[in-house]
Amino acid sequence: LAEMRSFVDVIAVWRGGLTMYGGVLAAMVASWLYARRRDLSFLRLADVVAPSLGLGLMLTRVGCFLNGCCYGKPTDLPWGVVFPQATFGGRLFGDTPLHPTQLYSSFEGLLTLVVLLLYDRRPRREGQVFALYLLLAGVGRFALDFFRHYEANVYVLGAFTISQLIRVGLVFLGVLLWFYARRLQLAPVSLMPVAPRAEPVSAEKVGARNV
Repeated sequence: LAEMRSFVDVIAVWRGGLTMYGGVLAAMVASWLYARRRDLSFLRLADVVAPSLGLGLMLTRVGCFLNGCCYGKPTDLPWGVVFPQATFGGRLFGDTPLHPTQLYSSFEGLLTLVVLLLYDRRPRREGQVFALYLLLAGVGRFALDFFRHYEANVYVLGAFTISQLIRVGLVFLGVLLWFYARRLQLAPVSLMPVAPRAEPVSAEKVGARNV
């Protein structure tokens, strides 16, 4: 029912698979190795990939809503959802309306996608789009977890979940990356390394070659 019961779940392949955080960490390592092998800027590559992470969140959380997992706490708000009895939320809460946290998260993904695409059109430094993604992802999920249902053993430090602590770390990393990126060059339009420009050939040199 919960994504993480401890920090070990990030890499717990012996329990059936990784959590989302483990998958993201593995993808970042693979991307860094690919960028190094292809002589690309890792931060530039991360800037290109960042908007698609928002798109992925938007689409996958719709699937969570249809599956009835990743549900929220009981609510009396008019948009509360009663999940079918065959779903996880329905079996646990019956006819009690729940926060549709899957749709909250899906909207967060859409908002992240739009914000990053709009910011990407501005003059910026390499790494700042990815840094902005880390900030949005950290703040968004931290707030969302106050409405999402978790098992009691997921909470640490009182009312905070392990996921929220990780998101605090993402925000801190995003702030550091943002200020570090301000020292870098302006991001180019193309992801590939820019080839040096060929020197223009003057008319005198062309004439000399034809003699």
